[in-house]
Amino acid sequence: MKSLICSVMALLVAGHCFAQAPDSKSPEHFFKLDLVVKELEAGKIVSSHNYSTPIEVGGKSSIRMGDKVKIDNYSGGFSWTDVGVNIDCQLTNVTSSGLTLHIVADISGVVAPDKGTVISSAKWNADVIIPLRKATTVFSSDSPSSKRQMQLEVTATPIQ
Repeated sequence: MKSLICSVMALLVAGHCFAQAPDSKSPEHFFKLDLVVKELEAGKIVSSHNYSTPIEVGGKSSIRMGDKVKIDNYSGGFSWTDVGVNIDCQLTNVTSSGLTLHIVADISGVVAPDKGTVISSAKWNADVIIPLRKATTVFSSDSPSSKRQMQLEVTATPIQ
């Protein structure tokens, strides 16, 4: 009987030693980022575009959305240029204050197609802390050629 108990104990200890380590990619390491690009005039939203992407701790995520625009030149020819949204995010840390993200955003669009092609562009690059479950404006810029303002808002939510 004593040897049977020792054998069972040995199996339990061996099973514990060979048990898999906790998965470093457990659900608490994954988040969903909801990003909203807003264009405002006189404090009122005139356009809003929503984007969403998953991201994990230590990971990167990219959003690419856009169009090619034909640009006529003065010599009678033309060229094509890309306009749209390019957003890159890197989740560097999770703290009690929220997520620490490195965000690079490049947002452009055609502003006045009836007056020749005018391209508006906003480019941002920064490390930011985003509180969980709270919409946070991380970038905001006034347009140099109009009375409009461009903003990027981010909301981070744990994926369960």
